[in-house]
Amino acid sequence: MNFNLIQEHYNYIFDSIYNLVIEDLLAFVNNDPACNGNLDLVLNSYRSFKCIVLYRIANCIYYSNNIDSYNKLILARMISEYAKVQTGIEIHPAAKIGKQFVIDHGIGTVIGETCEIGEQCYLLQGVILGSKGISANEAGKRHPTLGNNVEIGAFSRILGPITIGNNVKISPHTVLTSDIPSNSKVIIQNELQILKERNCINSISITNIKYDGELLLSIYGENLKDTSIEVLDKDFNSINYIEYNVLMMKNDIIKIKFKTTNKSLLKEIKNIFLLKIFNQYNNEVILANCIAMKLMFKDIIT
Repeated sequence: MNFNLIQEHYNYIFDSIYNLVIEDLLAFVNNDPACNGNLDLVLNSYRSFKCIVLYRIANCIYYSNNIDSYNKLILARMISEYAKVQTGIEIHPAAKIGKQFVIDHGIGTVIGETCEIGEQCYLLQGVILGSKGISANEAGKRHPTLGNNVEIGAFSRILGPITIGNNVKISPHTVLTSDIPSNSKVIIQNELQILKERNCINSISITNIKYDGELLLSIYGENLKDTSIEVLDKDFNSINYIEYNVLMMKNDIIKIKFKTTNKSLLKEIKNIFLLKIFNQYNNEVILANCIAMKLMFKDIIT
């Protein structure tokens, strides 16, 4: 590693990243109970924090106007690769990450080149912020954008140029390829991937979804009585060419019969639709990516 070049621009790098590193350190201390508020413990033993410091240096060099383009790109990538070997975490130096950033544990975490991450975000190990493709991806924006105060559980994969809003919590082992609105929580129950608002009273709970064939869907859970239903596309816009009749609505079950008035339009969305279930308390659940709905989507367009 060309330490001479780093030393040559030491004052510039130090001044650029000092406040960010301090805020990252304080975020670790305040949010990770395992460090017991001990600054020295984090500074001297947390490799995940070391990776963030090295990212801050590499990012500063990458976007610097004081270092020639050839040297800064090579040096930034060298620092990034060094950090990956030392910590098991890979952060592309071009990624843009706000202050008070924490990666807890961290092994296997990957943050791609065009990622944009807001302030006060917290990632656990094995999180992939990647692109949808494997090889020969198109240049340009291909990685996720995270808002402020986003928490991502271990081994989750957030793929593509999607947007995760502010104040979102994503449970472990989640796979997301569509936008998530602010003030939401994404959880997995069995094969279900469910999006619901955080910290709500009279909460709607979904425990299972079953496709009964002939475009009949059964939804099981709690607090389902006196709810309303809306059909959405992947961008959370209403779809008015899918009609449905609610055949049964009890506290623990809803049975819905669907039909479409325009199959060609439905085929064009190229993505299974979403179901929004909400009640008078402004409590809502959005159902996405479950097997039952995929089966029904296949039937409804044939």
